[in-house]
Amino acid sequence: MTKNTKNDFFSRIIKQDNGCHEFQSWSDRDGYRFFRFEGKDWKAHRLAVVFDGRDLPPGKVVMHHCDNPACVNPAHLSVATQKENSLDCVSKGRNPGNRLGTSKGQKHTAETITKIIATRTRNGTLNTNSSESIAKAALTKKLKPYKHSPESLAKILATKAKNKIAKQKQRQIEIHADTEA
Repeated sequence: MTKNTKNDFFSRIIKQDNGCHEFQSWSDRDGYRFFRFEGKDWKAHRLAVVFDGRDLPPGKVVMHHCDNPACVNPAHLSVATQKENSLDCVSKGRNPGNRLGTSKGQKHTAETITKIIATRTRNGTLNTNSSESIAKAALTKKLKPYKHSPESLAKILATKAKNKIAKQKQRQIEIHADTEA
């Protein structure tokens, strides 16, 4: 049985015009490629970071800046926390788990971002917990469809959230009035 070497790893890379170095191997359902090295099956992008001489501490993930799970280009990869990776995902309008109300790979719209913020706010103001982090990530650098600054979009979304809460309170008052009559 032949053991895979570092050279074997690099021989499986095909460089693309977009700068991605796509690794040629078996993959999981999400497109992440694997490589057996030193008796262990590694996700290829994680092994690429190790081969690049960077530490990969326990509990850390490797984030793709290019959003190509087959890419092993060290320039496209960074070591991050799962939270940072999730916020990056949301800020780019993608969502890998339907936790925020969209299907895998579906882009967030202004309406879904408003829904995310509205369901994680009280009295129309952003909380200082993870909802604020999610909202800030959704409102930063990568929301190309919107022609607003992050600050003006935040105000718009906060106002919509506040209006939604006011409408919900009004409905509760109306329902309560109907049951008393």
